[in-house]
Amino acid sequence: MIDVRADIAIVGTAGTAVRGELAALTRRLATERSGQLPASAVVCCVWGCAEELLRAGVRSGLVWATEAMARARLDRHPPATGVVPAVSG
Repeated sequence: MIDVRADIAIVGTAGTAVRGELAALTRRLATERSGQLPASAVVCCVWGCAEELLRAGVRSGLVWATEAMARARLDRHPPATGVVPAVSG
C-alpha cells in the first residue's frame, strides 16, 4: 500500500501528471519483477524513492530519477524476500 503522505506529497509537489507516470513506472517494474518479488515490494520501493527524491529537492526529471534509483535498489534485492534494501549513509 502506498503511504498516503507520500502520495499527497507527490501530487502536491510534482502534480497529477507525474503521479500517473509514477503509477505506470510501478506497473512496468512490477511486471518485470513478477516471480522474483512481490508487487508490494516494488510499489514500496518506487514510491519510497520518489518521496526521497522529492525531499531532496528533485522536481525536474523526477520520474526518470525515480526509475534509476528504484532499479538500482531492486537489482541489489535478493529474490522473494519481500524486503527492499534502503540506501545507507
